Amino acid sequence: MKTNSRTRLELIMNVTGASGKEIASFLHVDMSLVSRWKSGKRTLTNMDTLLQLADFFTAYDEEQFTSTIRLLIGLESSDFESFRLAFSSWLGKPLTPEDTSGIIRANIESPSSETIYRTYMGNDGRRQAALYLFDKIMGMKKPIRFYLYSNEDMSWMTQDPQFLTTWTQSLIKILKQGHEIIIIHTMTRSFKELMQAVLNWVPIYLAGKIQAWQLKSDHQRLPWQTIFYIENIMVCSGYMPNNNWNNRFTVLTNDRLTITTISQTYQDMIDNSIPLISAIKGNQALSMWDQFTSVGQNVESSDFKSNEIFFTFFKPDHLI
Repeated sequence: MKTNSRTRLELIMNVTGASGKEIASFLHVDMSLVSRWKSGKRTLTNMDTLLQLADFFTAYDEEQFTSTIRLLIGLESSDFESFRLAFSSWLGKPLTPEDTSGIIRANIESPSSETIYRTYMGNDGRRQAALYLFDKIMGMKKPIRFYLYSNEDMSWMTQDPQFLTTWTQSLIKILKQGHEIIIIHTMTRSFKELMQAVLNWVPIYLAGKIQAWQLKSDHQRLPWQTIFYIENIMVCSGYMPNNNWNNRFTVLTNDRLTITTISQTYQDMIDNSIPLISAIKGNQALSMWDQFTSVGQNVESSDFKSNEIFFTFFKPDHLI
């Protein structure tokens, strides 16, 4: 969950994962108007609109949302109309510093679902945990964001060819269902290892709904770890002591404090990353290629063209 919100509307959108497009469709307004409400460039004052927003968010994630907001605004009454009016009144006021800490506290205290804590050992255990996450995501009806980061060796993935195929097919299914994947790469790997990983991801990148980031060099000094994160829902974290895959340890949990901490960790990593890969279609890609070749840049590249999609990787001079 992002914590650098500008308005209470943006804060609630971050908590629920609701998009501006979904809100605009529900209210029958232009999405640009929702963007202005979200940023604070236009104030939400119309009570009818505020009540409709209360209806939207309640329907969007009724159990988790209402319990979280009741804790945040201190509402003890279980009467829905009282909740609707109280939330509408709260939503129409400016964001305060207490709101963000209140949301985090409410998420931690909210009695949503039973806490899961599962542990796995070794490469096979890591694969089992990954498959559990995939099944969890593919069973979700609403679009979510799935975050991936690892600076461990990838033997747990590559030593089983069948699992590697399942991994790729599962990620493609996740994208087809409308979910979003955000992956953060680290340059502590050799260029050959990084490029091999990127090449394995080509079919997924070409789907166009994946963000790829490269962690900046001054933020590379992290312990050997893997963190997979279904936004606001579940964390899969793993560690490999002494760089020995036999000791690889993996934990799956939906603990609220862990989720809040990992959300903040990912936001910090993205804030300190730069875009790594982009898929560009059609004439724009060919035009960019012409520009690169005309200036004679000293780069090595690998190119792919499929279904009018032109995909290029560039190797900067300073990488070996």
